[in-house]
Amino acid sequence: MADEQHNTEELMEFPAFEKRLKEGESFEGDAMEKWYDYWNQIYDKMKSVGFTNITGVDFSQTSVDIASKKGCYKEVIRAECGEKSLPFEDNSFDSVVAISCLAHCHVQPVAIRDWVRVVKPGGVIVFTVVLFFLRDEHEYGKRFDAQIEDLVKSGQLRQESKDHISEWWKGTDAYLFVFRVQG
Repeated sequence: MADEQHNTEELMEFPAFEKRLKEGESFEGDAMEKWYDYWNQIYDKMKSVGFTNITGVDFSQTSVDIASKKGCYKEVIRAECGEKSLPFEDNSFDSVVAISCLAHCHVQPVAIRDWVRVVKPGGVIVFTVVLFFLRDEHEYGKRFDAQIEDLVKSGQLRQESKDHISEWWKGTDAYLFVFRVQG
């Protein structure tokens, strides 16, 4: 999450997602470090377009500890992201970037509503979702579609882009979504 003067149009031109975990790696030890090295690429892109006041949020204390050591963030906090509200005031940030967070066993689609709450009107929300979870027969995809449809129809969000990413993680494709929060 970020808050300051920047060029959100350039933020939407995200870098190629080249660093991926190898098949069979888990989020422990070196693999976790590789994941945060990948996040450093995202941080560098955000910084290059003017974001410097960045707050990291994760529900895992291990992730918070690793991210804190990287020195990329103004602060890194441990917090749930979902039905419970994030510990931030309304309109606190210019953007939310959530890469590989939305998943059936991690962050539920209801979290998008809270992201809209904490992002200022005109700000952007950037996130990925693995295609498997968006299939018609998958309950997660139905909840995702319902959240997005409600937020768009109510005028709170406008979709800016939806890009297909091949072999995002462990050979699975994903979508990279960019939405703009409406005033």
